[in-house]
Amino acid sequence: MTSAPPSRRSISPDSPRKKMKDKRRVQLIDANMECIARYGLTETTISHISETAGMSRGIINFYFTSKEHMMRETLTHLMQEQTAAWREAIDKSSGKTPYERLEEGVRAIFSARTCTRKKLAVWAAFVAHAATHPTYRYIFETETGRTRDEIAALAGMADPLLDAPSFANGLICYIRGLRMELLIGDTGRTRQDLEKEALAFLGNIEPLSQAQLNAKRDAAKKEDAKPVPANDERLALAS
Repeated sequence: MTSAPPSRRSISPDSPRKKMKDKRRVQLIDANMECIARYGLTETTISHISETAGMSRGIINFYFTSKEHMMRETLTHLMQEQTAAWREAIDKSSGKTPYERLEEGVRAIFSARTCTRKKLAVWAAFVAHAATHPTYRYIFETETGRTRDEIAALAGMADPLLDAPSFANGLICYIRGLRMELLIGDTGRTRQDLEKEALAFLGNIEPLSQAQLNAKRDAAKKEDAKPVPANDERLALAS
């Protein structure tokens, strides 16, 4: 009786081999971002990346099947890093009010970890190509959508009478504009200046106590219950 062949063991996520593989992959993505910031998305070549990373084309081909594959993975890495920074800030401030947690999230988006000139240049390069590249649009929307949903949820808890989805869309758009301003603007404003402006946008939220919320709801009900004036133009048209 023959014994069964030994099963192939999967590589443990904590094994030195796996860690080295992940490290090299991130190094290649970092080198790609360096090249995109320097040469642009279209002009960046595998040779540029190889030279910048100090790795052979063969190693690059081991991790990425093509330049386009590497570009997709680079954008995913960039957007997930930003999402992770936002989520980490939100999770760490779980004991604070929803408004304060939003403030922490905004600070994370404009932190030195995620808001560097190189990363903004890479982000802007992908934004420019997203209009004609469905995969890039999908990556942007997937990652941005998660943050947008969390903003809406926190804003709705902070001010239950707020149009939270519209507020979340507005904040996302405002942050995009500020990040682009930091990249191409010639105003001398710093990352910290734009962070303050983004935090000021949160002033559209009115954090309410329960008593204030009840009073605001009662006022809204009274306004809705007011009779329409007899000389209202709409009634005149309907008659």
